[in-house]
Amino acid sequence: DNNNNSQFAASCFFIGSEAIRTSLHYDRPLVDNLFCQISGRKRFRLYKPCEGYHLYPFDFDSLYSHVSQIFDIDNVDLNQFPNFQNAKLTFDIILEAGDLLYIPKGWWHQVEHLSLSFSLNFWYY
Repeated sequence: DNNNNSQFAASCFFIGSEAIRTSLHYDRPLVDNLFCQISGRKRFRLYKPCEGYHLYPFDFDSLYSHVSQIFDIDNVDLNQFPNFQNAKLTFDIILEAGDLLYIPKGWWHQVEHLSLSFSLNFWYY
């Protein structure tokens, strides 16, 4: 359909056990994300794109410019990352089986598996 501005980019099926965590990141290329929780539970913590300054991304010309240098957002070394204390967490959400989460492009998020988990996402432009 030539009138539709959205295009499917990719999808990914995720399987993970309890306590697995992603780094704090935003999806790249810059895409919207529909995240479907099929089984199990996951915790999502989301920050607006404007909070990026406080989240210490790697250098812009790096392959990891979409990833925070802060490894564990629950135990941040504020001597090394002092501006993190100014970051405003926008959403702290727990997804359960059957839940769907929309993550707008550019939103920072960290995902933690709270149990054995199966998920499917759809990235699109």
